[in-house]
Amino acid sequence: MNRIIFIALCCICFCQGAVAQHQATFDNYREEVGGYASLFRGKIERGYSPYEYANHPYWAKDSFYQGEVMYNGLLYTGLTLRYDTYLNCLIVQTPVRKVHVYVEMSGVEYFTLEKLRFVRHGETFVALHYESPRMKLVQRMDCTFGNPITKNNASYKNFKCISRYMLQRGGESYEVKSLSSVLKLFPAEKKVLKQFAKERRLDFKENRGASLAAIIAYADRITQP
Repeated sequence: MNRIIFIALCCICFCQGAVAQHQATFDNYREEVGGYASLFRGKIERGYSPYEYANHPYWAKDSFYQGEVMYNGLLYTGLTLRYDTYLNCLIVQTPVRKVHVYVEMSGVEYFTLEKLRFVRHGETFVALHYESPRMKLVQRMDCTFGNPITKNNASYKNFKCISRYMLQRGGESYEVKSLSSVLKLFPAEKKVLKQFAKERRLDFKENRGASLAAIIAYADRITQP
């Protein structure tokens, strides 16, 4: 066989094999993500190496939550998610290969992490702890770079993340941190609210979100016109 023809045939076989392998990889990926393909089309997450960063900017923890996403009008359930508060970006994990992919946030209407619902607030998302026609309690996380941290003669990047709870009522927004900050907003109900917090043993330090939601829900109920 002519040497040139032999080399050409080898190249063709190699290309066909590469195409077949690529097609098999694509088919496996398509089978894995199924009807969720549009949600997994973003870039692969870079992440935050412990050799470079002293901490992380994820919501509450760097491990994943179970949740759902309303994306471009469709509800995707049974997902494994986490929320990067520095990039204001949601990360979804593929079910089999455990690849971490950024979700295109322009298409996200809302998402949940466990039972906590996150709704759009400008260019970012906030956690919704309580909502009624008259009041809404949301939690926002502002995360920026703080001063570097030095450990064992090595310098690490450091995230400074501040959590704020905001009560929206009557067209105004108020920051609430503790029982006393809530009582200032409901002076006429101060006594009964203090009694409610005592009876329910609300802890505004260790369990701030749930405690604020409970007392604001009660304040909303007893101040109904």
